[in-house]
Amino acid sequence: MDFWSRLIGGAGLGASSKQAPANNTQQRLAHFKRAYKELQQTWQKHDLPSTDPIVEENARRCLQRMTQLLQKESQAPAPHLCLSFVNTSQLYLAVSRVAWSSHNEGLIHEALKLFEFLIDSEGEDFLQNSAFAGAVLALISRLANPGTLLVGPEVEGEMLGLLFGIAAQIRLRPDILWVWFTLKVDEEAGGESNGLVEETIFTSDKEQFPLFYLLLNYVHHEGKVGDFARTGLLYVIASATLSEELERWIVESDLATLMASGLGALYSQLSRKLMLPFAKEEMPAVLALSDSSAYQLPSDTVDTSSEDFQAHLATFLSYLAFWQDTLEYCTSTEIKQTLLDHFQLLFLQQLLYPSLLESSDDDGGSAVAVLTYLRCILESIDRPELAHLILRYLLALPEQSSEASPSSSRLTLFRRRKSYDLATNLAKDEEKPSPALFNLADLVLTSLRSKSYQTVAATLRLLSVILQKQHQYAISTLIKVKAIGVNDSKRTMGAHKKEIDVLLSLAEELAGDDDLERSYESHLHDNRDLVESHPCSSRLLTLPG
Repeated sequence: MDFWSRLIGGAGLGASSKQAPANNTQQRLAHFKRAYKELQQTWQKHDLPSTDPIVEENARRCLQRMTQLLQKESQAPAPHLCLSFVNTSQLYLAVSRVAWSSHNEGLIHEALKLFEFLIDSEGEDFLQNSAFAGAVLALISRLANPGTLLVGPEVEGEMLGLLFGIAAQIRLRPDILWVWFTLKVDEEAGGESNGLVEETIFTSDKEQFPLFYLLLNYVHHEGKVGDFARTGLLYVIASATLSEELERWIVESDLATLMASGLGALYSQLSRKLMLPFAKEEMPAVLALSDSSAYQLPSDTVDTSSEDFQAHLATFLSYLAFWQDTLEYCTSTEIKQTLLDHFQLLFLQQLLYPSLLESSDDDGGSAVAVLTYLRCILESIDRPELAHLILRYLLALPEQSSEASPSSSRLTLFRRRKSYDLATNLAKDEEKPSPALFNLADLVLTSLRSKSYQTVAATLRLLSVILQKQHQYAISTLIKVKAIGVNDSKRTMGAHKKEIDVLLSLAEELAGDDDLERSYESHLHDNRDLVESHPCSSRLLTLPG
């Protein structure tokens, strides 16, 4: 009897356990709807932002409860009724309105967490929903506008993390980019999308591509906020270049102008007077034995080893690295050329070259500063087109003309028109000197004759970087070869041999090497191999056929 009772009881328990998932799913949906209804009632009965902290705390708990229920549902087997309810009810519109109208960081934090979950969810594909896109961008546009609401660094990081997540999904699925591109955000309507824009796709309106401009506004920030913005913008640009229409839109947008202006702003924040830290035992002998070592530096110069200076320099160089990443990952020739044009117009011509021209030893440290910054720039640059642009302009080298291909003639006209307009506007402000009158080679020669050992050391370091990384630009500019005339006096082989013997005897006395001739031959052999293996020597050492 006990056996049958246990058997019947076990069957009953099994049946109830099979019905439990269905009951749990329905119960979860009921709890989710209850939390959403309570959120709606709080928003409708009370004006937000509310002076009563309990009201905003209740709204925050409702959002937190909704997110927790969605997370639990994602771990359970289908059907996911709560996620389907989010899609059919479009409750994200109300969440967006409640969040930005509350001015409460805790409530905004929960709203961003809910949106982050919906973006990462695979059930309803919210990224292809224009209404969802409008709700997300309306919220972040409000939060990113300093005139409406100021948020702390934590919420700011969550905002950019959300935008980065969207950009990462666009990179994997470029087809959804059009949902975020042709969108016009109606903030008064709570972020609802008006559908396709009636204006032409080439108007370059910020409302036409808010995701692009939201990322662009944060690329110059430090920390994870700047990292999210820069990487996300790279993803968007790489995806947009797959379409000729989007490529043309980016060419006509403010991308190049804002990127060049941001680089110039960070350069302007760097100290104008620097001091290279040299201990007496570490100072190069050529400087320690010279008269310039007695040169006194002003008291307002900044030590290059200070943490504050290193932090500012690292920020500038990280933004320069973002420039290189953009040039590397962007497949559009027109976008690259637009960026390079604005780099020259707004950074080289307006900031970098004038700072080189105005540097002097009289004020103490300004020459050291600009020479050091130029060295750091050239050290960090790996993109050949960027290095070519900088050194070609600063050394006043002739520009090589190149004709655009017929397939890109229309885009080229758009790009050149905007670049030329910008150049014309800049020229109206003030007529600035040209490197044709005083270039980098003149500055290097002048600085090497300086009485300041700091200036001489900074110049030698700059020359070392140029010769190591960009030696081809030093030929005939920094290194000049003077041809010996036919009528000049010629030395005899005997005089040459006598001079070599004197030098070898001096070397033998200093080094104490008994087999100096063998060491000298080995040294000549090693240096000959270095010269012959250098890539620039191949065309000079090729035997005639």
